[in-house]
Formats: sequence, structure tokens, C-alpha cells
Amino acid sequence: MNAATEEGGANSTPHKVKVVSPYLSDSAGTGTSQDNEEQQVAASSLANRQQRQQRVYNMMKDLQQKHLATLLQGEMSERENNDMQESQNICRICHSLGDEPLITPCHCSGSAKHVHATCLLTWFKKAVKNTCELCRHKVAIKKKGRPYSEWRKPEDKPIPIIWFTVFLVGLFLNVFAIAVNASALCYTTPCVIFYVVNGFGVILDAAFLYFWWTKCLFFWRKWCALNQDWSIVIGPGQLAPQRTNQDERNGDRTTTSCIQMPHIV
Repeated sequence: MNAATEEGGANSTPHKVKVVSPYLSDSAGTGTSQDNEEQQVAASSLANRQQRQQRVYNMMKDLQQKHLATLLQGEMSERENNDMQESQNICRICHSLGDEPLITPCHCSGSAKHVHATCLLTWFKKAVKNTCELCRHKVAIKKKGRPYSEWRKPEDKPIPIIWFTVFLVGLFLNVFAIAVNASALCYTTPCVIFYVVNGFGVILDAAFLYFWWTKCLFFWRKWCALNQDWSIVIGPGQLAPQRTNQDERNGDRTTTSCIQMPHIV
């Protein structure tokens, strides 16, 4: 018995038992989970910040691109307008290029200085003048009359002549009536009233007669201009660089057109 006990004691080895406190394991698990949550929160905040920064960067980039596109478009449109103004001058009256050379006969500047000789002469003959309506510069006009056998009828009706004749007759009748009554040496009240009324009639007739006399002069000058050949005298430097419709169709931007003066209208 003792021998067996001794033999069993000799063969048995001591066993180590590890005792883990439940409080320690719970605290360790809690610390690990908190660290993981903090890392996730930090990672999510970092990702959100990076996304915001990326959105802001994209917005700034888009704004910059739009601004650059607007600037480039403005510069291109301004350049095209300048090129168009420099390369294509149009007549200020008919607002077209036409096949006729452009001239600069007055002191106007910019796009208003270019005009066709035929358009300008037609306007001058309608208005019966040779002064630019913008700069008030007198354009040199050469006039040549036609024979009376070739005269055309007036374009307008002779209304000024008719009214001038009517007021001329009225003035004559008023003056004649005053003269007849005054020769009889009538000084009664009716005669005095008659003199006053006819005197006002004479004044009104004279005023209207003067008005229609000016209209008759304009009618006469317009009729004379209709039967005259007008031409513009072009001085040095008054011929604009030319670009005609034929050049537009051919796509040629360099023209050396010459103006054949005088243009007669």
C-alpha cells in the first residue's frame, strides 16, 4: 500500500491551473471595442472630410473652367466683331455691302462714315441739300442741268403752288376792298370795322403767303434737282478700303477696287 502510494507519487506531475478573473476579461473586451469604435469614427470623419474637400475642389475647378470659358468666349466674340468691322464696312444708308465702292465724303467716324455714292446722292436729291445730317459737313457736289426738253414731271403734287395762288388772290381782294372803301372816305362805324377785319385778313394772308412761298421754293428746287445730274467730287483719302459681294463669294479678303467718279444720279 505504501509502495503503491510511493510509486503513484513518483509518477504524478504537478498541474498548473490558470485562473482568469471575469472582471479582467470584461474590461479587456470593453477596451478593445472602444478602440475599434474610435478608429471607425476617426476613419469615417477622415473620409467625410476628404469627400468635402473633394467636392469643394470640384466646385472650384468647375467655376474656374466656366470663368475661363466665359473669358475666352468674350475675347473671341470681341475679336470677331473687330475683325468684322475692320474687314466688312457697310453703307450707312442702305445697310449693305453692295458691289459699288464705299466712300467717306464727310467727317463722320466709325461705321457711319462709309456710304455708297449713289445712296448719298439719292438722299441729297430727295432733301435738296448737300450737307451731312450727322456732322453737318458740306459735301462737294457737281451739278449739271439737262435740256428743258428732257425734263421730267415733278414727283410730288403741286400743292404748294395751289395754296400760294389761293392766298395771293385773297391778299389782293382784301387790299382791293380796303382801297375801294378808303377812296370813298368812309369813316362810319361799319366802315371802320370793315377796315379792321380786312386788315387782319391782310396780315394773315401775308403770313400764309410767305409760308407757302417757302414751300414753293423747295418744290422748285426739288424739281430742278430731279432734272439735274449730280456727282460727288472725291478728294484724296476719301475712298474706303473696298470689299464687294463678289469678293465675299470668292472668299477673298484683299481687294483693290477702284471707284470710277463721278457717280451720277
